[in-house]
Amino acid sequence: MRFIATLFWLFLFGHMITYVGGSILGATYNFVDASILGVGIAVLAYLIAAITPEDQTEQEA
Repeated sequence: MRFIATLFWLFLFGHMITYVGGSILGATYNFVDASILGVGIAVLAYLIAAITPEDQTEQEA
């Protein structure tokens, strides 16, 4: 469930970045480009989470 929630929010974040950036630059909004950006950000977040080691608690050590 957390992967679905992460994908959902990062998908929306990618659309927000595309909309605001396009508005600032005077470009048109493109749904496909925003979707690709959102999914790319989600994949990058998943990779970073998989690479970084988890901290051990004092009870596990």
